Formats: sequence, structure tokens, C-alpha cells
Amino acid sequence: MGIGKIVMLDYNYKDDKFYILRNLLRVQRAFGIGTAKAYEAYKTLKERDIIHCDAYTVYKMLPEKFAKPFYNVKREYNDRIMNMCSANRINIVCIEDEEYPKRLKELYSPPLLLYYKGNLPDIDKLPALCIVGPRKVTEFGAKSAYSLAFRLARAGFPIISGAAVGSDYYAHRGALDAGGFTIGVLGCGLLYDYLPQNAQLRKEISEKGCLISEYPPFCQPGKFTFPVRNRIMAALSVGVAVTEAGESSGALNTAHQAADLNKDVFVVPGNPTLEQYKGSNKLLREGALPLIDTSDIFNCYLAEYADKFNVEKAFSKSELAPKFVYPAPNSRIKRTSPAKTHDPYDFSDKKEDIKLSDIFEKKSVKSLSKEAQIVYNYIDKRKFSADDILGSGLSDDEILSALTELEMEKLIKALPGGFYELSDKEIV
Repeated sequence: MGIGKIVMLDYNYKDDKFYILRNLLRVQRAFGIGTAKAYEAYKTLKERDIIHCDAYTVYKMLPEKFAKPFYNVKREYNDRIMNMCSANRINIVCIEDEEYPKRLKELYSPPLLLYYKGNLPDIDKLPALCIVGPRKVTEFGAKSAYSLAFRLARAGFPIISGAAVGSDYYAHRGALDAGGFTIGVLGCGLLYDYLPQNAQLRKEISEKGCLISEYPPFCQPGKFTFPVRNRIMAALSVGVAVTEAGESSGALNTAHQAADLNKDVFVVPGNPTLEQYKGSNKLLREGALPLIDTSDIFNCYLAEYADKFNVEKAFSKSELAPKFVYPAPNSRIKRTSPAKTHDPYDFSDKKEDIKLSDIFEKKSVKSLSKEAQIVYNYIDKRKFSADDILGSGLSDDEILSALTELEMEKLIKALPGGFYELSDKEIV
């Protein structure tokens, strides 16, 4: 049983698992969601063997830099989260739980908590494949995502994607139409109604697959929640398939994170003169594997996962053609302007709308986040790595997010081996 199974109104206060969960909720609230600082605090709890103790005991035994912010988190916050999860059939798995995917522990700062709806499989034993691409997907890109997911899911591959519009939608749709298993990783809380046009898709995924988030139930999406969630998609999978990607596509971030984790990166080649394939072809130039047809993936994993999928089943007579619809029936729904700020811990019933352009598009260096400006101004050489920025005073996660933002702004570009190169800046 996972910790999520004990998230009920009638808590067993003598159960170590209850204290572990409550303490990790405190850590998450005090030090930020999915940050390196939160993970450092967790390791301190673990090393001192106090993770299972009551909050006051933990407070007395923590180093000063962790103790005060930890203890300042009100108990009512923990209770509200747990009651909210219980009322909405949301399970919680923590990093201490046996159900927690071991693949996530490969990350530099793995999420302390996973909130999920549906069936969480033993993903470590399965050839799960992540399929990514742009939100403004072409018909060819949509067909690629759909047919790839359909064939793989029919054979037995779990399909992972981000439950967004565009390529994500078609990847999940293909897996579901094949009767397969799919996992949607969200960049917000499971109860936040982001992209309402996908509400039915999310419901279907939670019933036939699994919806996952590292964020509390009503946590709103923000500037960096999507790049941060990409690391979970990359870590859970054995490989990432990019169906199409422009030079600033978020799919490139997922692919790079997968490569950093020594995962396979597959790319559908495209016309080099078209914008939607410039990022894709760049990945191929960096060493990604060309994806011509589904057999390119089957051949990679046949030796290790031969007992987990059936190739013959993938190529048996299917209803692929009648199922495919482009554009998606719900793709024309428009959103209104978002609020200027988003509090991840705002549990009000008001659900504010968000424009994708507010998350992904920036017009100038002046419009960068504070962290991205710090990193950009700190760079003093043309070719550099993340290690060269450690003296900037930012945490590891803040540096990673800043680098992602700068890459999306085309101010830097990623190079093989974990290096980056400035696109334009005078080096004094």
C-alpha cells in the first residue's frame, strides 16, 4: 500500500507513514515545489532519522536554515491537502514509499510527492515511451503522434505525454483508441481546470490510465511548471519520441532532459526548410535516433523488454484511419487573459485562465524572469556549462529553469555533453 492509501479523514496518528507524509508536505510548502532546496531538506530529515517524527521533534533537530521555515508551515495546510485528496480520490505517493518510481530517483532533485488519479503501474519494469511535440501541431505531426502512440500502445508500451493540446492530445488519444495504457503528467494540480477543452481527455486518462502531478491539487500553472514537469516525463520513460519541433519548442527541453538521463531520443525527420522541423533536425544533428517507423523503437527494446510487448499485435488489422480526426474537435476553444501572478497554494474556487503566450513567449531580454537575467548577466564566456553558473547565488533548480528560459528565448543554445553556447552577447 502506498502512502496515498492512508490519506483519509480518520488518520492513524501513530502510523509512521502519516508523519512522513505530513513532514514532506511541510517541506514542500516551506521550500518550494520540486526544488533542489526541498530535496536537500528531505535528505537532512532522512540522515537524522527524524522523517517519521512529529513536527516539533523535527523542528528541534533540524539545522537552523531548515528549522524555522519548516515549523512555520501551519498544520491546517497539511490537513487541507490530505482531506482535499481524500475527497477527490487523489492518491499521494512519497519518495519514501515502495510505489514511488525508482526511475524518478535518477533525477538530481526528484519530486518528494506524487499526486495521482488512476492506476499507477510498476513503471520501472515497463518500456514506457514519452511522445512530445508542439501545441500548434500540423496535420502530419498530429498523425505521427497518433499513429505512433496507437501502434506502441497496442503492442504494450505505456505512452507518456503532457496532457496538453496539440501533439500531447493526439499521443494520448492514439493510446486510448488502441486500448492501451497512457500517463498524463501535468504542469499544475490535478484539480486545476487548465485547458478545459481537454477536461474529457483528462477524465478518460484517469479512468483508463493515470494522471500524475508533483503539485498540490489546486496548484496553478506558472512560468516554469511546464519545463520542470518535463523532467518527470523524461525520467519515467525509457525514451522520448519527438514528432516535430521548431527551434523554440518545449519538446526540445524534454528531449535534452532525456539525453541528460541517458535515455534514447527518437526524432521524426522533416523538411529542413520548414520552421516546425528546425528543432527536430537539430536534435538529429546532435545524435538523436531517426524515427522512420515504429519498428525503429521495437528493435531498440526487444532484447530488454521482449516479454512486455507484442510486435505482431501492433501490426494486426486496426481501425486507425476511422479514428483519426484533425483538427481535434475541441481545439478552437479560446481562453481569456490570465491573472498577473499565480500562487501555487491558492485554494480558492476561482480558476483563472492562462494564455500559452504568457507562459512561453517573451519579447525581449528585459522581459526575462529575475533568475534568467541573473544567469544571462553572469555568463562571461561563449561556451559554458551549468557548473559555471554555480557562483551566481541561485539554486540548482533555479539555474536549470533559467537556462531553459534562455534557450526558449534563443539567447543560448544547448550543445552535446551538457554544454551551452551564447547566441548573441558581447563578451568583455
